[in-house]
Amino acid sequence: MIVVAACFRSETRKIRPRAGVRVIHTGMGASAAVDLSRALGDGPLPDLLVSTGFCGATAPDLRVGDLVIACEVRSEGQAERFRRALAEKACRILARHGIPSRLAPVECPTRIARRIDKEKLAARGIAAVDLETATLACWAAARSVPFVSCRAVLDTAGEDLPFPPDRPLWFSVLQHPGATARVAKAAGVAAERLGAAINCLVEAWEADA
Repeated sequence: MIVVAACFRSETRKIRPRAGVRVIHTGMGASAAVDLSRALGDGPLPDLLVSTGFCGATAPDLRVGDLVIACEVRSEGQAERFRRALAEKACRILARHGIPSRLAPVECPTRIARRIDKEKLAARGIAAVDLETATLACWAAARSVPFVSCRAVLDTAGEDLPFPPDRPLWFSVLQHPGATARVAKAAGVAAERLGAAINCLVEAWEADA
């Protein structure tokens, strides 16, 4: 069984249902691993865990919808080095199907990164940020589950998401309607790219099994 973990249904809406693939929606941040364990219960461990969803670019040349495959994930100064060979395999699979991707280190902060944060991370060689890859990578490593992170850029290095962490979503919609509309459009582009990539990856993995 391949498990695809993501926070929001908007991130997985273009992933085709298929036998042998289970999509699990988790909470944001550190709660993702807890929610994944709860969803799996006492059932068998997955043959592959794919962490997916949107990410923020820190590399200035990444654009909305660009795909980032993590070769390493850093969080609070610690690096989780999972099996790079699987990340490289994912990139090769996508390339064979004409889907470009970036193999690069990613960072998992404890809050949504702002532009100033992204500049500092880019200077350290980080290509993108998200909130769940680190905790899911640790969950997989502790159980010897093969792990791949494939995410699509929602906000570029020069952008701030219009979602203050201490405010509800409706506040952003009312206070920043233009920025919110741009994010919604970007989410549509990112979801399309993610759907194509994840559908391609799971089909190839099943064929190799």
